Amino acid sequence: MPRRIPNSGKQKKERQQIKRAIKRGDLPPPEPTKKPSRKRPRPTGKAIVQGGSDAAIVSARKLQSAFIKLPPKFLEETKAIASTVPLSRPISYEVASFHDFAANNQTANQGTLSCPKRPKWRFDMSKKEVEHNEEGVFEKWLAQTDAMIEQWQKSREPVPSSSEEMEERYDPPLVAPPSPTYFERNIEVWRQF
Repeated sequence: MPRRIPNSGKQKKERQQIKRAIKRGDLPPPEPTKKPSRKRPRPTGKAIVQGGSDAAIVSARKLQSAFIKLPPKFLEETKAIASTVPLSRPISYEVASFHDFAANNQTANQGTLSCPKRPKWRFDMSKKEVEHNEEGVFEKWLAQTDAMIEQWQKSREPVPSSSEEMEERYDPPLVAPPSPTYFERNIEVWRQF
């Protein structure tokens, strides 16, 4: 920053009067002075490669979140229902997500929804062995959770009788289909937790 030049009050007053006169239009505006262009400082250090290495790209993709992909039919149904059916507030407890999951005492034979746990390990195990065990436990947990959610979804679907089938073909009810849950499906992200 350049050093400040000391100004007297008299000089400042004169500059302000000239500036006000230019704004009023009494004096012509002064010629614009060109300031010398300052060179921008160049970046220091290593140059960043645009393409990046394959190893860096692979390691960055390992930590990308992965979620379940919803079927297009489900998305269309829920979009149509959401745009036509008004949602009353506050949402009642009966309509809440997973309300009947634990209420029907089905948890004894189904298990409960939980987070994946890391398996036991010993100090003499290598990193590869520990990661292999973690992947196996994670896959098992993922399969169990998917099975529980699928069973819950099937229990929520109405079972139509023969007379109801004909009515539903002509006038389907405007009830949202049971939705799957959204949770992280990438073990690398779970390892960061």
